[in-house]
Amino acid sequence: MVKEEWRGRASGAVEGLLSEVASTQQVLGHNERIFSCRCSRVFEGKRKRDEEGASSFVLIATGSEDKTVRLWRSEGLDRKIKLLHVLKAHDEECLSVSWSDDGKTLASCGADNTVVLWSVDADALDDAPPRVAGRLVHKDHVYKAIFKTGSVIGCEGESDVLVTCSGNQILFWGLDEVLRGAEGDGGGTGSQVLLTKTLDLRGTAYGGPRNPNKLVDVFDIAVDGNRIVAACSDGTVRILKFSSAETWEQMIGPLNVPVSCLGWMRFGEKQKELVICCGDGTAHVIDILESKEKGQIVSRYSWRAHRGTIFDCLAVGTMLLTCSSDSSVKLWDTKAMMETGPSRSPEPKGLFEKKGYPFHSVDFVLLPGNSEEALFLAAGGQTGFFGTPWYVRTKPMCLKCI
Repeated sequence: MVKEEWRGRASGAVEGLLSEVASTQQVLGHNERIFSCRCSRVFEGKRKRDEEGASSFVLIATGSEDKTVRLWRSEGLDRKIKLLHVLKAHDEECLSVSWSDDGKTLASCGADNTVVLWSVDADALDDAPPRVAGRLVHKDHVYKAIFKTGSVIGCEGESDVLVTCSGNQILFWGLDEVLRGAEGDGGGTGSQVLLTKTLDLRGTAYGGPRNPNKLVDVFDIAVDGNRIVAACSDGTVRILKFSSAETWEQMIGPLNVPVSCLGWMRFGEKQKELVICCGDGTAHVIDILESKEKGQIVSRYSWRAHRGTIFDCLAVGTMLLTCSSDSSVKLWDTKAMMETGPSRSPEPKGLFEKKGYPFHSVDFVLLPGNSEEALFLAAGGQTGFFGTPWYVRTKPMCLKCI
């Protein structure tokens, strides 16, 4: 499928998932807040087909304050969710989870300063849990991990690299040795650490709602080619660019609030825009070239998206999903908003709310076929919840072709 066709299908699908006609599953499993939920790629199963012939399935990982990672499967025509395994490898909260592109490796990032890599055989999960393939030890708790190739730091070839952010550092790990069972050390002695970039973060100390007394951190990272952007709790965005010869860094900002999450949005085959979201509920589409020239954040479009901290954002075509401590998930048509002109309070294209349930994470996967069938995940919760739920939205089969 060509990229533009995928973006069109995806945008239509995610809009339908946040409409009133979409069905909602409430899934129970964790005992505390859920900080992260992520879908794998769609698997076309060797598993037994159901009577209607629907063999595709999606694996879902959730990471929680209860120190566990839980692995789920969504399959069948009704896309019901089944708990497969409870994975216990962290001594503190699991702050985020992420999948490799092929769905064979899962990374879980912890407040215990480790990233655990899990080897996943999707067709054997009914018989055995994923095994721990490696552990990467950092100096501070780890907020995020992204699977990329070595070209992100100017290495030749297609060797696998894991990019992590921990404290005020961004680290690049060679995965070949790690996935053969070796353990890595982010202190600089591990043979798997290809590069460590330490950022000079300044400003008011802020460690997020889970750790308000902590010093400044890198909260989120996003990768585009050999360019990495980092959302920092000192209110700045750092732009890093790598080649085999040098590392280039530029700071833009600061804002007067922490930058909590960010991502790249594609407005055409070549045009990409950076979206940043903040602790005060504002979101900004950034003019990256002018921001670099001026050394400050220059916005093409800014709006108050939520009444609380935006914890996660996800670009789907020119649509933007955001979730917040204000107990809502919203969908924004950023292209239409920018064409309409400035507005402090534009109307979201879609809305999903659960009173008293702060949302920490969202994800979306487009299912195979010519329809707009898709899965939408949203997870969060409050401290002290027991049996914290998370939510899955699907479009009814009768509406999937609308």
